[in-house]
Amino acid sequence: MDAVVVKTFGGPEAMKVENIPIPEISSPGQVLVKIYAAGINPVDTYIRAGTYARLPSLPYTPGREGAGVIERVSEDVTTVKPGQRVYITASLTGTYAQFALCPANSVRPIPDHISFVEGAAVSIAYRTAYRALFQLASSHGLNVIGTASTSEGRETILKYGATQVFDHKCPTYIDQILSASAETGIHIIIEMLANVNLSNDLKMISRRGTIVVVGNRGETSINARLLMQKESTLTGVLAGTDEEHEAAYCAIDAGLKHKYLHPHVGSMYGLSEAPSAHEEVIAHRQGTLGKLVLQPWGSQP
Repeated sequence: MDAVVVKTFGGPEAMKVENIPIPEISSPGQVLVKIYAAGINPVDTYIRAGTYARLPSLPYTPGREGAGVIERVSEDVTTVKPGQRVYITASLTGTYAQFALCPANSVRPIPDHISFVEGAAVSIAYRTAYRALFQLASSHGLNVIGTASTSEGRETILKYGATQVFDHKCPTYIDQILSASAETGIHIIIEMLANVNLSNDLKMISRRGTIVVVGNRGETSINARLLMQKESTLTGVLAGTDEEHEAAYCAIDAGLKHKYLHPHVGSMYGLSEAPSAHEEVIAHRQGTLGKLVLQPWGSQP
């Protein structure tokens, strides 16, 4: 099979496409998945660069999440069967490949109306979103305000449930948001880039509001007195416990089934384009307009 292989930690060029053996099921509780789409995440770039806290042994194939079809299962697995369409929440051998070995409890069925590239956009992004809100907040009737720096991004946010959207590159966007909140401030802020935006969040948060940090790429400094004045809460979201993961995925599965969750896919790449995909997931030269996805077999069936 074709797979992306990293033999030395380094820049995007460290990823090379090689032909390697298809992984074999070697233990109970394993499944082999034919990968039609693999999700690309910023953490993939940190691992590839060798800067992440937990690093795999070299050589390795990147990728934790994806979507495809069950190829084989170990004899003890009864939760899924060959031929079943699934999305993947964890992989033993990496999803930047045409096949991936996965724990059976890390594959979950996807509805027929969800494509493979959409399925590859589910696991990490939606698990984090479940714990930090957004589309789920909108589905429960909350007033959701979003920001984006491009017109395409603002249109996407409105499409997926926001009631109002603002341009965070506009010098007066904080005043605009405060005005939209009737000057009371925002009760919950989901922060995707804390090292850039956290100080502004403290200006917008309501009294006893909560700022949830789900993304950060560097150190930042804040005036803690703003937290004190509003008695607001600053918290972070990252992984969670196994029980929290299961609760999140059960809710996500229901949202996909009943069509109130709609994964949004941005650019798609072939395996040989993985270096470009890693550059884009950090630089956002094309804007932040959906999940970046690798397609190991080319266009999906």
